[in-house]
Amino acid sequence: AAGRSGRQGPGEDPALRASLAEGPAPLLRLSDFLEPAGPDAPPAPAASEDRASGSATSGSEGASPQKDPAPRTPDVFCGSLEEAFRSHAHFAGGQVPFAAPSDFSVKELCLGDEVQVALPPLTLETVFQALLGPASDFRARLADGEEPVVGPLERVGDLPGVLVGRTVQTLRIPVRGRRPFVEDVRAALCGASASAPRELGVQLRGTLSLGWPVGDFTTQSLHLFQQAAPGCPVMLRSLGLVQTPMAQQQAAEGLRDSRRRFVAAVSEFLAPAKAPQPPPPLPPAAG
Repeated sequence: AAGRSGRQGPGEDPALRASLAEGPAPLLRLSDFLEPAGPDAPPAPAASEDRASGSATSGSEGASPQKDPAPRTPDVFCGSLEEAFRSHAHFAGGQVPFAAPSDFSVKELCLGDEVQVALPPLTLETVFQALLGPASDFRARLADGEEPVVGPLERVGDLPGVLVGRTVQTLRIPVRGRRPFVEDVRAALCGASASAPRELGVQLRGTLSLGWPVGDFTTQSLHLFQQAAPGCPVMLRSLGLVQTPMAQQQAAEGLRDSRRRFVAAVSEFLAPAKAPQPPPPLPPAAG
């Protein structure tokens, strides 16, 4: 994003903390691609100036998220990931919309090798529940900045299987001190038909507000969980986008590092689901 002066950006709205504090925070990941600030970094602006609105509203084309928690039994969007994500391109306060999944293919930035994250009998529904279900704190586990506020995942209108959410935290940036970092997430569990292979897409859009004259620094990543057929392993591949001209190489390396942390967290949260179950107890001896 271009530099700005006198204009409020995502991360500078004082309403965020209050709005998110009202909702539950049962449950992102941090694109932390810059070095920690040294002790001589200038003080940060007041926290009330460094928060973005956490309420969800629709873009010009999309439906508004409802104040419903993530479903306990994951629904499936009937269609492609592109179609599911087309329904919601913006999040409240976001100046840069979510990129379409096809944009990642055109400007492909591979964030690492495809990896196997789960074996049968685990399914994409199991993965969805472990990472994005109402009892999961996966997103909180990934928010490793200061004072993270993890908003709940909300349904997009009446669309099954499509969720959006927001995490706000503070990063320490060399020279600039403590700066607000907003990360929006949208996720969809998709299938072209009831019998078609499922696909789970988790897209993250991070905006670091550096202030005038630099403006906002935006990156996006798309994590695709795929299972070719029932009984097949669940595979994960990740693509990235750097949407700010400056520090492209540094940002790309930061996205790859964030992806490594994402994969590690996925493995951690799926471990209980794929742990072998103990054998049933033997019946009592006769007599």
